[in-house]
Amino acid sequence: MPNRRALAAGPAVALALLLAVGVFAAGPAGATVPPMVAGFGVLTSSGGPVVDGDYALTFRIYAEKSGDALPIWEEGPIVFTIEGSRFVAYLGQKVPLAPALFAAVPQPWIGIQVGNDPELPRSPLAASLFAIRAAVAEGLECSGCVGDAQLDPAVLAGYAKLSDLQQIDLSGYAKVAELAKVALSGLYADLDGVPSLADVAFSGQYGDLVAPPKLVKIGTACGSGLVVRGILADGSLDCVSGSVDAASLPGDGLAAVSNGLLTNVFSDSYSLPAPIDIPDASLKGIVAEVEVADVGEALELHVQVKVTTSDLAHLLVFVTDPEGTTYKLHDNNGKGELLKGVYPDPDATLSGDLTTWVGKNPKGTWQLKAVDDDPGADATDGQIVAFSIVLKTLSSKKVAATAALLLPTGPLGDGPCSAANKGQTTVVAGVGMTVCDGKEWQLLRFEPLCGNGIVNSGEECDDGNNINSDGCHLCKKAWCGDGVKQPDEECDNGDQNSDTAPNACRKSCKKAACGDGVTDAPEQCDDGNQNDSDGCSNACEA
Repeated sequence: MPNRRALAAGPAVALALLLAVGVFAAGPAGATVPPMVAGFGVLTSSGGPVVDGDYALTFRIYAEKSGDALPIWEEGPIVFTIEGSRFVAYLGQKVPLAPALFAAVPQPWIGIQVGNDPELPRSPLAASLFAIRAAVAEGLECSGCVGDAQLDPAVLAGYAKLSDLQQIDLSGYAKVAELAKVALSGLYADLDGVPSLADVAFSGQYGDLVAPPKLVKIGTACGSGLVVRGILADGSLDCVSGSVDAASLPGDGLAAVSNGLLTNVFSDSYSLPAPIDIPDASLKGIVAEVEVADVGEALELHVQVKVTTSDLAHLLVFVTDPEGTTYKLHDNNGKGELLKGVYPDPDATLSGDLTTWVGKNPKGTWQLKAVDDDPGADATDGQIVAFSIVLKTLSSKKVAATAALLLPTGPLGDGPCSAANKGQTTVVAGVGMTVCDGKEWQLLRFEPLCGNGIVNSGEECDDGNNINSDGCHLCKKAWCGDGVKQPDEECDNGDQNSDTAPNACRKSCKKAACGDGVTDAPEQCDDGNQNDSDGCSNACEA
């Protein structure tokens, strides 16, 4: 096993180290210079070789030969396997030797520490021969030092010499300063101070060029199955697949593309049909259920709850969704006898997040559970008064018109009726609506809308109400014998042919009376007059 005595701290040992440090040549111009240097060393003890084995060495570079100043670079400890006192070191493997370290250090010094022993006396670092050559670069401190003598003549091909230009007669050419004055005069005076050519194009009388319109190229068109999405910069049409363009619309974009005339967003509410009593002091409690239909994707979902109790401090309330997730709404706290809330907004649940239902179909059974844990004198304590699931949904099954839905007009049975046009509907003026059921045209006849306050065809009157005793009954004028007593009638039994006894209402809508010519009980006679000398007195007595 190798000797590792120098890896642990121990008595100070006098050691000598010979380290030759050199810089490898970088190679051809432009090659990357490695950020480390290599060298070899000899480790001795008391003038003789050390025992072969592993030794930990730490290397430090200082700006001074001695002193307490911190090193400008340090690497190690690095374990070397030394044989015959010799070793090879590659400095900069872990901590790179950056050129900036030596920029302000005229003479760097290297110190080496073996294991935990004191650092050996520092030694100066010397440059290699190629590093001396690098000093030439230090003298290149000027810029623009390259003249035409240093350039390849091929680079200057096509350029005139300055001496040749001096021989040209320039008397007919305007100076740049004079041209500037021309550009800023007359119609172009508003260009004064404009910083760039782009600004010139969009300034003054040319300001309308800031957003020039894109003109469509004449004769261009999209192919079959394509739609125009826009106009490209060169004036051609930007064509995309009709299916791709439709898919880019949001699910609730029907209102936008129909100018607000159509919508597939609906509001629905599903509620408990009747209140449910809450058992008193029952850990099982009571569960109320609401069934939500398959109406589409929820844009908004609210749970509305109204629960009464003798003491909110002894009431637990939970709601469970169709997936089995439970949300706590109330937990034995507060004062009062009424819990009323709308969750999750404006009232927050105590546990669970109901907003996760946005974007999902909430169809299925929703449950509300109420538990009263305080014994009382009665079998029940409070009620689940109301429990509703209120939805705003995005439907893929139905569409609603938000304004008047106009249907085409035509004759009875307009064209053939088959599976191809099943559901086609046409309005036949004054008659009704024809609907194709897939095989035959069906006629839905119009009936006057009695009660709309308008006297339609076939109506005698329409007072816009359902009061039968106001002179207008089922859009017909009231008459004696229609069975409805009007203000000017004493009675109306709906029989216009019943003047015979014992009918208490005559066909004249008058009540039976002595002297009406009909003998009713308890009359002895009724001759229809008031003459007492004809055998029947005016009291209808014989």
